[in-house]
This record gives sequence, structure tokens and C-alpha cells, in this order.
Amino acid sequence: MASRFASGLLVLAFAALASACVVRTGPPVGGTVVAGGGVPATFSVLNQSPYTICFVQMSQGGDWGGDWLGSSETVPPGNQRDFSLTAGTWNIQFLDCNRQPIFRRYNVPIQGAITLTFRVYEVAQGITPTQYATLDRRRSL
Repeated sequence: MASRFASGLLVLAFAALASACVVRTGPPVGGTVVAGGGVPATFSVLNQSPYTICFVQMSQGGDWGGDWLGSSETVPPGNQRDFSLTAGTWNIQFLDCNRQPIFRRYNVPIQGAITLTFRVYEVAQGITPTQYATLDRRRSL
């Protein structure tokens, strides 16, 4: 009888654990944020620079968090990567494959569909490369 009672308690404990909510902190898998009640937005990165973007970090808070790209994914020159996230103000950072920042912007408003075009231009006749980006709004479908 005691072992049957213990088995019942074990089943109840497992059911309670299985039904518990899991809170995910860090970047979403596949670059998608699922937020309860949040307005969805699409953020696209168009890489028109000579650099390969190996890490994309985005946050709405102080910590950059982890990489939004897949473990072996990059955004090579000439390519684009779309991310689904919650509309709002985001901090955005791109890192090269040596984990060195190649682009960083704070307080970027993202609503609807937006494309960030990452480019590099030369200053002082090719001596100092400077990274810049433009944000292009697209109509939401």
C-alpha cells in the first residue's frame, strides 16, 4: 500500500513539473521572439559590407544576450537574414567571426517590417573603414 501511495505521489510530482511554465531568457531559437500579447514585427539584416556577420545580438535591455543566428549560420556579404520579433525599441549588435563588434546601435525602433542595410564606406581615401547602416521601412503584409 505504501509503495502504491509513493508511486501516486511520483506521478503527481511529474505531472506538476511537466505542466509548469518555462521562462526562456536569452535569444530565441531560429531568431523568433514569441511574446504574450506583443505586436509582431519583422527585422531584416541586409549585409552589403565586405564582412561576414557571424553573430547577431539583439536585446531590449542591458545585456546583449546570446546569438540570434543558428550555431553554424552566418550572414555573408550580399545576403539577407530575416528575424521575427516583438515590436519595440531594440539594441542591435553584429560581431565578426572573431567575436569583434563590427556594428552597434542602441534604441532602434522596430515596428511592422524594417530592413537594416549594413554597409562600409572608406573615409580619408580608403584609410579608415567606417561602418554605417540605413533603416528602410517596408509595408507590412
